[in-house]
Amino acid sequence: MFSTERRLLGRVGNLLVAAALLATFGCGTADGTQSHARNNTSDPQLVTSGSRVKLYSSLAELATDVDGVALVTVSGDDPSTVPADEAGTSEIMAEVTSARVDRLLRGSLPETVEIRLITSPEDGSDMPPPLKSGGTYVLFLDQFEFKPGEPTGQYTVPGGAGIYLTDSQNRLTLISRGADKLPASLPSVEALQELLSAK
Repeated sequence: MFSTERRLLGRVGNLLVAAALLATFGCGTADGTQSHARNNTSDPQLVTSGSRVKLYSSLAELATDVDGVALVTVSGDDPSTVPADEAGTSEIMAEVTSARVDRLLRGSLPETVEIRLITSPEDGSDMPPPLKSGGTYVLFLDQFEFKPGEPTGQYTVPGGAGIYLTDSQNRLTLISRGADKLPASLPSVEALQELLSAK
């Protein structure tokens, strides 16, 4: 079972990340990167770098901050794009994607989840790449909240850190970006489940 205290700290950290991103990227960044306009335009300007309040040094640590870890298949529908802030006025856009939970590896999740992420297709970005329609992923998912204790019904990946793409051989490749110290690849979904189950 997850520690209530660690879970609370993790969620507070996620909220601080969101606030930091909005505060920093909404007005330009200290490192000179460009804040992006709404990404439903034909020529989006995307955030290409940023910093997070918390970095993860292991998958076990990341797993303590989430509600569930699951193998999911992304819907074939196009994701919706929404302003990243609660007021709905931010120029930073989040993608909301529906996915089916195929296999729960740890924790608890509904059979279908709406995943909310700030993404970037740019290789140099710290933001994760967009989830591909019909793609199969292992995701570390936590309830998305604008305010502590008020779930929105959507889920997110804390800091965009826990996103693994699976291939036809059931192998996992980390596609998250940033400075987290997570395995770049895993031989199978079973290997990940065993790792998460280890005491």
